[in-house]
Amino acid sequence: MNRTVFLSLAMVFTLAPFTVSIGGTQAKVTYDGQTPTFVGLYQFNVVIPNIAASNAAPVTFSLGGVSGTQTLSLAVGN
Repeated sequence: MNRTVFLSLAMVFTLAPFTVSIGGTQAKVTYDGQTPTFVGLYQFNVVIPNIAASNAAPVTFSLGGVSGTQTLSLAVGN
């Protein structure tokens, strides 16, 4: 018996504007939406802006104009 399985890899984007800043500089968001293979898991692809090296650059984000409340940091090297 042959069985054929089709997997849809349709991209599901966020509906509200999503922004990210790293070290106080806005980062370019190249994708914001659900991962294609995990239900309920969101993925955010961003380009790290040209900022000074830091062991703990603050990361802030907003979705639909509402700022995230988490304290996040990212090590950045040049």
